Amino acid sequence: MSTQQDIVQVYEAARMELEHALLNEQTELVAMANGPLTKLRDEVARLEKVAREMDERGLGGVLLGGQIRQKHLALQAHNEKISEKKGRISKLHGALEKLEPTFWLLRHAREHLKRETIPTIECISDLFALCETEIHEQNGHPVSIEVLFRIKDQQAQAIRHRIALAGGENRIIKGFIPQDLRWLPTSWLLTAGEGNPNHGQSQAVIKRGEHPVGLESLYFVQSENRLMPATERVGWLEPVGAKSLVQGQFTGTQRPIETDLVSFQEKIVQEINAVGNTLKLGDNYDSQSLFGFLKTVVLNRTSEFAGKPDSSANKPTSSEQALQSIESCWEQFVRNPWCPELEGLLANLKYYGERGEKPRLWPLSSPGSFGFRLRTDDSWIVGNMYLSPKNDDNRAGSALEIIPGKTRLVEYSFRMGRLCGCILGEERLPKAATD
Repeated sequence: MSTQQDIVQVYEAARMELEHALLNEQTELVAMANGPLTKLRDEVARLEKVAREMDERGLGGVLLGGQIRQKHLALQAHNEKISEKKGRISKLHGALEKLEPTFWLLRHAREHLKRETIPTIECISDLFALCETEIHEQNGHPVSIEVLFRIKDQQAQAIRHRIALAGGENRIIKGFIPQDLRWLPTSWLLTAGEGNPNHGQSQAVIKRGEHPVGLESLYFVQSENRLMPATERVGWLEPVGAKSLVQGQFTGTQRPIETDLVSFQEKIVQEINAVGNTLKLGDNYDSQSLFGFLKTVVLNRTSEFAGKPDSSANKPTSSEQALQSIESCWEQFVRNPWCPELEGLLANLKYYGERGEKPRLWPLSSPGSFGFRLRTDDSWIVGNMYLSPKNDDNRAGSALEIIPGKTRLVEYSFRMGRLCGCILGEERLPKAATD
């Protein structure tokens, strides 16, 4: 049942069946009201009149009371049948009214969307993979996930929700780069034991779905045997005035779809409200649910977090101890031959290093990451250094690599073996300090 023609035939058959049933019920109601009902009312009225006349003559009209009660009971039973018949007629009218949005949507698809076919899905979970998702993090831990469904034929509309995550403190986003290492070129950021397969790109970034242009405006859901609009309000463009077709002037028009024809948007809202807008990573969810889908997304883009490493092992207590950890690579940088790319503050850094000046270092938050200052005659050269793990020695070349010129974060970047460095700038000393 994938073509518009097939779907129209199904609903046309349903409407004809309802109209036929309604006609039969109405015909039977007329027959019940015009025949037996009138006769019973007449009989009750006749007996009551005879009873009054007998009472007036003293003949004891009360003797007819039993017959009158029986007729009243028969009339009551008949009225109840009529009420039941009217109830069925009312339900049939309601069922026909519920079909109206469906036939309007079919006309909308044909006349406004120019759709020859209406896409068919088994259930709404078939559409989850078409969303865009973005995981929001705090210090690398996922704290919420944003979900976006774009609507293909309604560019002004979209379905967007941001859902809180519980249990994210036990997960870390794959490829997450701490703030103190974001100056590193992605090719230099080597992760202990495995390198960086994501090239430094955080898995929290937006991931587009399989459908680049978004959801269709209308679907036929086989498991529910009904049409389903993507949003609660269906919109389209109409010409403005008689000349608008030539001039290209259009106005946006929208129509709300009744709640009897629940939209994909409302289905999502219902599920989010049912669980309190919080995705608990430790809970189990139905695989066909939105939260089950989103949990899989989060787990695929994060790794288990074993806890913070022993800070004392990675944070030397003094500048001298920090310098010992980078000394061999620093000396290698200082002794390296000069080249045209060595200029500006980077040239000053090497020059004063050759004169025996040592950088003053302090540990930053990430293992192997340091801030540094190096004294010149009239300034401090300020920057960061990063010593990649020893088991990545073979991934760092022995030649000096330089990225000259200013970037968004740093002025110069260089790498010598395991040692990566950047220059953030220069702090000039007061004139009195240089005299």
